[in-house]
Amino acid sequence: MDWSKIKELFFYGVFGVLTTVLNLFVFFVFRDKLRLPLITANTIAWIIAVVFAFVTNKLFVFNSKSWEPAVWVKELVEFFSSRIFTFIVETVLLFLSVKVCHLNEKLCKVAITVLVIILNYVLSKLWVFKKKTNG
Repeated sequence: MDWSKIKELFFYGVFGVLTTVLNLFVFFVFRDKLRLPLITANTIAWIIAVVFAFVTNKLFVFNSKSWEPAVWVKELVEFFSSRIFTFIVETVLLFLSVKVCHLNEKLCKVAITVLVIILNYVLSKLWVFKKKTNG
């Protein structure tokens, strides 16, 4: 594995942890302290985390430094589209595990978050911030 791959995975890990902590913190504050409904708290946490993740993934993980509108708007739309997909997966799994199966809300949120992190990396790597090939 070359240095650029190690660096990419390292930064994805660092910013992934920060994004996850931000997501969980906001979720638990809105859920436990403000007593918002489960899906509302999850949605607010998701929006805040995705904005943070877009900027950090763009700049530090996948090194996409261009802020030309044609580039970053395309990346933003693709990033949010991929994150909407994983948000739907997360929301459905959270609803099913907590509301239907009556499992522990906090444990389910954390476990589902791990799955979402993996899906987000794959989608970002292969679709949103993919490197252009000359050929």
